Amino acid sequence: MQKISLFNVHQNNLQIKSLTIPLQRLVVFVGPSGSGKSSLAIDTLLAEGQRRCIEALRASLHLDDQRIPRPKVDAIEGLPPTFGMRQDIGMRFGKYTTLADLLGIQTLLEHLFLEYGTLVCPDTGEAMKAFTAIEAANYLLVDHTNSACHIVSDIPFSKDSYKDILEELMRSGHTRIQYNEQFPFIEDAPTTPPKKLGVVLDRLKVKENNRDRLIEGLHKGLVGHQQKVYAVLKSKDATVDTVIFSSLPMSKNGTRYAKPNQQHLQCKSSLGACSACQGLGYSARPIIEDQCQSCSGSGLGEYAHMLEINQTSFSNAIQLSPVDLLQWLQQNKLHGGEVKELQDILQSLIQVDIHNSLSQKVNTLSTGERSRSRTCSVLNQKLGQCLYILDEPSLGLDSVNVQRLIQLIKSKIKDGQSFVVVDHHPLFQENADELMHFGPGSGVHGGKILDAPKMLDTLHPDEFTTHFATQIIKDETTQLSLYQGALHIITGPSGSGKSLLITSLYESLKETRTERILLLNNLGSLGNKRSTLVTIAGMWSPIRTLLASTRSAKLHRLSAADFSFNRKGGRCETCHGIGSIPYHVAPLPPTEVTCSDCIGKRFLDTTLQATYRDLNVSDILNLTIDKALKIFEHQPVLYRMCLALQMVGLGYLTLGQTSPTLSGGEHRRIQLAQILAPCLKPEYAREPMIVLMDDPTAALHTSDAIRIQRCLLNFRREGITMVLTSNNRQMLDIADYQTVLSKHPNESTSM
Repeated sequence: MQKISLFNVHQNNLQIKSLTIPLQRLVVFVGPSGSGKSSLAIDTLLAEGQRRCIEALRASLHLDDQRIPRPKVDAIEGLPPTFGMRQDIGMRFGKYTTLADLLGIQTLLEHLFLEYGTLVCPDTGEAMKAFTAIEAANYLLVDHTNSACHIVSDIPFSKDSYKDILEELMRSGHTRIQYNEQFPFIEDAPTTPPKKLGVVLDRLKVKENNRDRLIEGLHKGLVGHQQKVYAVLKSKDATVDTVIFSSLPMSKNGTRYAKPNQQHLQCKSSLGACSACQGLGYSARPIIEDQCQSCSGSGLGEYAHMLEINQTSFSNAIQLSPVDLLQWLQQNKLHGGEVKELQDILQSLIQVDIHNSLSQKVNTLSTGERSRSRTCSVLNQKLGQCLYILDEPSLGLDSVNVQRLIQLIKSKIKDGQSFVVVDHHPLFQENADELMHFGPGSGVHGGKILDAPKMLDTLHPDEFTTHFATQIIKDETTQLSLYQGALHIITGPSGSGKSLLITSLYESLKETRTERILLLNNLGSLGNKRSTLVTIAGMWSPIRTLLASTRSAKLHRLSAADFSFNRKGGRCETCHGIGSIPYHVAPLPPTEVTCSDCIGKRFLDTTLQATYRDLNVSDILNLTIDKALKIFEHQPVLYRMCLALQMVGLGYLTLGQTSPTLSGGEHRRIQLAQILAPCLKPEYAREPMIVLMDDPTAALHTSDAIRIQRCLLNFRREGITMVLTSNNRQMLDIADYQTVLSKHPNESTSM
């Protein structure tokens, strides 16, 4: 059996002497958040696979001498070409990025329409034709054979420039002009400026033995400044006919358009964007319902509406769902490599139940829709035997869609592909060919592969019971009834509108209720490389103020601003307060090396002189949450935040841990702790509140989810009203009330 062998892996918190991973199998990594799953899958296997790929291509790509750092592992043997998808939590796409962009459908459709499409006049609805000299000559030889022909090119002129133009034409070797409807010699031309002026490029009889000369004359006009040429034809019966040829598409009313290119079909391009919404598809606020009327939400300008294949415009095609676009391709019997690739992508989307418009902006997709789409974008490339690494592909999905995703992965395994998947969903664990348990704990307490998983803690039935008031909080906008002090859960398939419903509920409650309304949506925002746990959790400003208030800070004349990562003065200017220097070799993501000046301390020596309880700013950032609880025991705001972080299972993290080194589950729980911290105030000091959370247990291991369950149950006992979205069976088990959404957001039932 083919396999990958790893020896002495020490990346991040990993402590693995040797490990074998089978190929052409579904291998699933499970374990608590921060236990080392992503460190092995993403930071070791994927990073090393990409590094080897770049090294192999170094000569042909003419890369510089910089080398990508190796993961901390002695050896990896049997590693095939490796591709992967990092966790989706907090990922932000460009405001113009559509589902079609994400999957490569946009580019394939552009090529298809530019090759087979016809530009249609927006006024007459008739196809516009652009001619080459050969096409123009063939047209004349078929329809106007044996006619006398003057080949004429327009000349723009004014009354004052008329005489100078005639002299210039004579110097250039031309002999005749078109003066209104006549063709005099230039030297015989009237001195009065005409209404219409042209230069005669040639005059000849339209017949086969003059083909080359006819093409040459037409070519001169078509490649000239005007890119247009006239054939003035006189037949045997003296009938005069004028045919206009243009190298640019031209309508019957004479309007000409530039030849369409890919930029004309892209909403992110100034050439292709709708002028009303600047390519965003929205007329005002960025929500789906507020659709731009000019482009019908596509964000595309006039060319996308004019370029058609069999009466279907590009803008219409790109707004179809995968099912409808696949049907359209089949009906029009289009062939070629691009069509086959399009069909394969669309079929994989249908297989995982994606039915959205392909022009929908990625940032407006639900978490589950985006996760499935990104997975398809990784798997659609038909390569040889490869290793695919997926981090939490089930994020935001219900069980039906998870099963569809697993079926897609299994079909790829039959074709010889290999998969390492980091995922906690029970269906992934049930369908795994090999299941690897990481642990036993998180951070320094994890990093090992366990022979057998530790029995998970469970909730005792007594913890579920509670008594709450029956006062009803009625919300007319969303048609939901909320009960004071109860735990409500909104559940339903991916894309059914759970996130939209909880956001609408938040807006409605803010306007109608006097309680404090807390909302946790957009979970797990990754911030940037300057972000740390304390900045994400909102603790940094109180810590800076605390340090600035110390006697040592006043002695060195330090203010709170000197402890900022973002301002000059107290930070290290070599690394700009980050503590590391970026190291980047395209196309791989950048890595970081420790700053040689501050040695990772991020601040100047003067700033480090200020101390609180004998700890300077760098020491404080190196504290774990568990230790920080003791240091900040007399600082209520900081203490509550640390306690909330500890309650959600993040006591092992350091305050200064940077955003890129945090796992997806850790990011979620940091932001969850921000919502929970105000709930930790004493009852006499806590104002009435309603807490709304969007999928708080997404990307969490079962043991981590149990911690969240206990937190929520404790707050319910304190009479705090909570509304959550979730498809997690563990969460549904503790709900007082459930609202089940159907596939369509306006259909729901309450239980």
